[in-house]
Amino acid sequence: MTMEVSIPQIYLAAPFFNPEQVELVARLESVLDGSGFKVYSPRRDGGEVSPASPKEERQSIFHSNIKSISRSDLVVAVVDSVLCKEADFAIKKPTPEGDVYHPLFEIFTDPGTAFDLGVSYAMEVPSILYNPASREGEGNPLPLNLMLGESAWGYCETLPELIKMLEIANEAYASHYREAKEASTIKYQKELKDRWKQKQYSGRVI
Repeated sequence: MTMEVSIPQIYLAAPFFNPEQVELVARLESVLDGSGFKVYSPRRDGGEVSPASPKEERQSIFHSNIKSISRSDLVVAVVDSVLCKEADFAIKKPTPEGDVYHPLFEIFTDPGTAFDLGVSYAMEVPSILYNPASREGEGNPLPLNLMLGESAWGYCETLPELIKMLEIANEAYASHYREAKEASTIKYQKELKDRWKQKQYSGRVI
């Protein structure tokens, strides 16, 4: 008897509130769809919602997203780092010559994405932080929020890095799916964490 192969699932946590974000998420959906995983993207699969949407509809999408995280084997989260340069987002320091504004390094992580990462951590679902906007100026890395960095299992800044991490995750999952669910999950997660560390895709200094 041939055993049916289980297909692992990815939950894509990312903001999609402006054209640039939508373009990035759509590109990631395409990449993830070809990674060997089944992909759940709230932008594409969760339904549209707005502040004017009925409470029941908003609750339905909320619970649907939570359930999708719980059923996932991996979360990929987009956490864009942006250097603020506007005076409204800077520290003002008075000097004899006048006020001087020192720009703050801010992580503009979408609150919903941060929430999804918290849920995935509580549910012990491995997560990758994908930070395509982490470089500014001459390539100096912008700071990564402590709670996000410590909750994640892996971190990457380019699509080739992300694809390699997904290949490792897929191999780890495939090598354990035949076992009992509980044992399989434990072994899958241990192998995933060990192999990502060996490839230096996790453990980034925060």
